Amino acid sequence: MENPRAPVLRAERRLIYVYALGACFSIIGLICTAVSFGYWHFTLDECEGHPNSDQRHCGCLLFTESSTRLLIGGDTRICHFVEFSCIPGIAVGIIMAVWHWYRVAFVLNKAPKPKRYRRRPVNAQDDIPGFAETVHRVEVVQKPSVVRIVTWLTVFFVVMVVGALSLASAVTITIGTVQSCQQYRENLIETLSADGYMAALIKDRLSCQAVFDFMDYLLPIKERYSANFINTGVALQMAIVAIWFSAVTFIMGAVICFIEALRGSRICCSRR
Repeated sequence: MENPRAPVLRAERRLIYVYALGACFSIIGLICTAVSFGYWHFTLDECEGHPNSDQRHCGCLLFTESSTRLLIGGDTRICHFVEFSCIPGIAVGIIMAVWHWYRVAFVLNKAPKPKRYRRRPVNAQDDIPGFAETVHRVEVVQKPSVVRIVTWLTVFFVVMVVGALSLASAVTITIGTVQSCQQYRENLIETLSADGYMAALIKDRLSCQAVFDFMDYLLPIKERYSANFINTGVALQMAIVAIWFSAVTFIMGAVICFIEALRGSRICCSRR
């Protein structure tokens, strides 16, 4: 006989992998963004005294602006949003993965004990010794608890919020990276005094990875603490991929939680 908890067991096993992957992708996104954003922060913070800039911190690698051989960073709050949006994914992913692992290992794998109760018959055979206990001993299958359904829905909302936050971060870093790439193309053309086919090559044919490679070696770095160069293009690409996958995995986890809540509510209603 199949364990009645088998469907829930399968769902929670899937959720262990989903949450673990979501936490791993969030960690990768946090590391890549922290390294690349921190590396360029002081170099790109050129807002002070610039006529086209308001009073804000401009040390963000995303949404940069090119101006007279100067690359001005975007609003620092944008980079902070992208970085810090990875933290809820790490926390929720680890906590939920551990919680589901505990349930799978120590709760759901154990066969449930059927509850039994006795009731006295309301007929003339009550006087027959042992008859009532034999006939009226009933196995009761425990109905799905409303608390369990509410728990699934609560987890669904929490995980969906994390997924939406990761999705917003993924969209932000993707659009911001593309704009920074386009702006440094203009800056690179001006820095190299390129014209004609050379300018067309940089503007139309040079990939963003190559553009960020030029940026790594040609843009002077302020307050460098190491003689080594980072690979800005690879760091940004890894961050973009990791944050997008993090958003997808958490949304998948939320969908699984919602399906389990619906399944539990259907079982509960069908047995009333």
